[in-house]
Amino acid sequence: MTTPMTNEPDIGVLDKHLDAILRASGSTLRHYSMQKTLDDMRAALCAAMAETALRAQGWQPIETAPVDGSWIQCWRRHGVKPLSVKFDSLYGGFENEDGDLVYHLTHWMPLPAAPSPEGE
Repeated sequence: MTTPMTNEPDIGVLDKHLDAILRASGSTLRHYSMQKTLDDMRAALCAAMAETALRAQGWQPIETAPVDGSWIQCWRRHGVKPLSVKFDSLYGGFENEDGDLVYHLTHWMPLPAAPSPEGE
């Protein structure tokens, strides 16, 4: 149900499924009064699919990030790479390795395990 290479929902496939749902409920997809319902349902499905894809990769909404001071990786709105941060309870926000507060975080995931020393 996603387009190849982009992991974006295929709107045509979504519309077919939404059409079936609306018809089963006694409505028709292209009826004027149902267009807002269709748009709302499409937006909700796209958001749910995007969130599912992020969780499958290990990324979770920033609202669920630990606030115990453990280091995590975060993604920032308009970011180009993940950042390592920890929650600073004194300032009530996340700080980077230099102690600077970091804003506009959207997602987080645990840090990967450290590599094992050679020979072990």
